[in-house]
Amino acid sequence: MHYGFLTLHLQEPSARHVDSTCGRKRTLGMLLLEDNQVANQMSENTHQKQASEQISGKIQELEDCAAQTKETLETLICKQKELGIHIEQLRELLRDDVPAEKKTSEKEK
Repeated sequence: MHYGFLTLHLQEPSARHVDSTCGRKRTLGMLLLEDNQVANQMSENTHQKQASEQISGKIQELEDCAAQTKETLETLICKQKELGIHIEQLRELLRDDVPAEKKTSEKEK
């Protein structure tokens, strides 16, 4: 009895692939490198997104702090004006009181 052997010539699609854009063959190593580059880009995009979110959060914190600082400064300016008014009132009291003291001291003489 005679057995005929069928010989298969297998192409490894993962090992060699024809690049449709330029017709050149790409090796498994080239494909792995491209996959690795895509993974790195995705990872970089994820890190950039996380960094952007963190930066946005910090910007919001600083804007809130700036608003609070502005409010505090406005309050301080208001208090400073009030102090100026009180100082002027005290000076007026001193001016009014000085002549009264002079009159009292003159009467005692």
